[in-house]
Amino acid sequence: MARQSERFTLVCNEHLARALAHISMPTYARGVTVDEIARALREAGVVIGSGELAPEWRDERIVVPLAGERLAWFPITEPGRARLARERRVLRVLAAHCRFSAPRILYESPDGWDLRARVPGRVDPWAIYARLPGEPALARAIGESIGAILAEQHTRVPVAELSGLPTRPGWPVATERILAALSEVTDAEDVLAAAPAVLAAADALPDDDQVLVHGDMGLHNLAFDPSSDAVLGVFDYDDASLADRHRDFRYLVFDRGPDDLLDAALAIYEPATRLKIDRARVLLENTACACSFLAERRGHAPETRPCGRTLTEDLGWVRASIARSRASWW
Repeated sequence: MARQSERFTLVCNEHLARALAHISMPTYARGVTVDEIARALREAGVVIGSGELAPEWRDERIVVPLAGERLAWFPITEPGRARLARERRVLRVLAAHCRFSAPRILYESPDGWDLRARVPGRVDPWAIYARLPGEPALARAIGESIGAILAEQHTRVPVAELSGLPTRPGWPVATERILAALSEVTDAEDVLAAAPAVLAAADALPDDDQVLVHGDMGLHNLAFDPSSDAVLGVFDYDDASLADRHRDFRYLVFDRGPDDLLDAALAIYEPATRLKIDRARVLLENTACACSFLAERRGHAPETRPCGRTLTEDLGWVRASIARSRASWW
């Protein structure tokens, strides 16, 4: 990317300009206008006019969708640059050792941005989620695909090649932060009374082994065949860590319907790895994550969906998960 001296303003479009107004830019990311992005892309052989770009803000980074199932990722903060570098490292190791589809690195710039081949397919997690209770065959097929993916990811990747990765995912957020926020989000006495014990139990969970953990494995990070609903691959290894394998199953249980997805995943995973997954631990991990999502609603109106759910829906998830955790853990 063309370098400029001292401070610049990141202006990709009006929405991004507003979103990034309070971000402190590192030197390497300053001056990233849409024209700068277009010039940078030419380094990788992608010729596109600045008027054709549609950048999207993604937590300290910008992603630019491109033709040919490609994505360009640009860091806009030092932590954003480190996140992209860490994810590139994980994606390259996956490409070397695993057969399932994940994003592939096509080009890496010395300035910290990269060009990737995305996993092709439809990404529509809420539509899939709505269908699962009434379509057990679909749930089984998706679960089996996830089980096969995780079996490869947890057994084929040499941990030594990813030394230095975090030793646990970034989610849920710290218990202190969750408890401090919950009372501002809800006055539901049952949730406020139960959360401390649930979160303390989750904090006490041991990390008995270290495998490559995706950290956010779920319907929202899977690409599906538009006509058959088959899982075509997985993406978003931004929160990858070397942690306990149970953490990759926590989003395979839901607040309604049977556990077809988890059952199918374990039916493939356990024979392939010869390891038993503790369902009670998976449920407890799910509860801690549900509490974390509820807490992160602080500052949002009840009817808004900052992470896909309204306040009522988030509370429903927390209550259902707490009830299941209590029945299995205590």
